[in-house]
Amino acid sequence: MGRLSIGQKLNKASSPERRKELALLWINEWKEEHEKTMQNIERALRAGDDQLLDRLIGFVIKDGLKRFDALPGVMRAIGAAQPDDKEKKQHEEQALLLNKAFIREDYNMVFKQLEWLKAEGAKRFEDLQKIIATSEQEGVLPE
Repeated sequence: MGRLSIGQKLNKASSPERRKELALLWINEWKEEHEKTMQNIERALRAGDDQLLDRLIGFVIKDGLKRFDALPGVMRAIGAAQPDDKEKKQHEEQALLLNKAFIREDYNMVFKQLEWLKAEGAKRFEDLQKIIATSEQEGVLPE
């Protein structure tokens, strides 16, 4: 059998303490996966690997949506009360807002890095132009 979803794991848990322990493990796994993905995005940016960057950003979006969809259920599993429909809708709206903020934060980080890379590239290009101009003036390069 494949991996169990967090909901399945929580449903199989024998006690509230075990549900809380599973939920905390899930949260830590999420955090570690997010940090690892952000490091990989930074590496892809530095390497100029657009294909990898596209896949990683797609993963961040897909994984974020999956986990934020599961979040209300995890919260219910570790809390004893079952929310009514109004509370459930509020939880879903809050999860959606958190997801949007999470994605926006990731995109802002990516765009800041892209701006930095663009500025660095422009500086390198200017340096290269100066070297070529100096070399031409000194007669090192053919005209």
